[in-house]
Amino acid sequence: MKTIEAIIAERAGAWLKLDGVVGIYEGIAADGAPVIRVAVTKETPALAARISTEAGGYRVEVVVTGPIEPM
Repeated sequence: MKTIEAIIAERAGAWLKLDGVVGIYEGIAADGAPVIRVAVTKETPALAARISTEAGGYRVEVVVTGPIEPM
């Protein structure tokens, strides 16, 4: 299995092209497993349908962060 970093590098470009996606990062689930987190401005059914719940054997979680802007 590829590393989570490799999977993020492979998929981030496509996910970031989706309207509403503002970031991709590695996280740790409550059970201690590594997860890929996709940060979005607002969760919508259309956006959720375009982001899989699994990528390369890792769970994918959508996290609503709102807009992210430089300081």
